[in-house]
Amino acid sequence: MPSQHFFAISGYKKLFDPVFIESMDTAMKAIGVPHPIFVSGFLATDELIFGLLFCVGFLTRICASVLICMLFAALAAVDMHTMPSNLDFLLSWYSYFFYLPKFPYTIILFSFVQYGEGDWSIDKMSC
Repeated sequence: MPSQHFFAISGYKKLFDPVFIESMDTAMKAIGVPHPIFVSGFLATDELIFGLLFCVGFLTRICASVLICMLFAALAAVDMHTMPSNLDFLLSWYSYFFYLPKFPYTIILFSFVQYGEGDWSIDKMSC
């Protein structure tokens, strides 16, 4: 499933690609995070490790839960501030929120938390 690979690839790029490292540092400084270089490296490492574990199906529900927490933090810290402030609350705000790129990944991860791993995962093979 492409969503499983997304987190590992994204974490790798944020950890080793200079362009992504700079954008993470800039984003952390913009939202006022203390020690932005350390925090961006820590988050990228977490995304890479939990993304790889999620990709192979090891501790799937735990990894999905951690990645959901990271997505909610990114939604609250970054994406909510990019939404236009003149949206009415009922329809426009919800429709804009549901089109944010992190929202579908959150729904996919919730399904893994609820239903667990697939038949070819390490979790299933070890039982």
